[in-house]
Amino acid sequence: MPLPLTLRATFAPLKVHMPLVRGDAAYGYFRIQAIQKIEAKERGSTVLLVNGVEVPLNLTQTTALAHTARALLFERAFWSWRVGENYAYGGRNLGV
Repeated sequence: MPLPLTLRATFAPLKVHMPLVRGDAAYGYFRIQAIQKIEAKERGSTVLLVNGVEVPLNLTQTTALAHTARALLFERAFWSWRVGENYAYGGRNLGV
């Protein structure tokens, strides 16, 4: 479930490791505004952040992009409902 905290800070859950114990969600929340690119790797994918940090993901590129796209849609719907108008915070291109 995406997490919209402010108008310009919405976080998308992306799986960063295999669960270690029962109940371990294994997801990290990434600010979608800070994602520069999601790249396919031999095993999984990598999210490249605008500050240059690369974080390996335990998801395929397709799945990671789908999670991020879902967070973008959720962000738009949530803030349009909250602010009472059609909310769109610029276009985002994740480099694919």
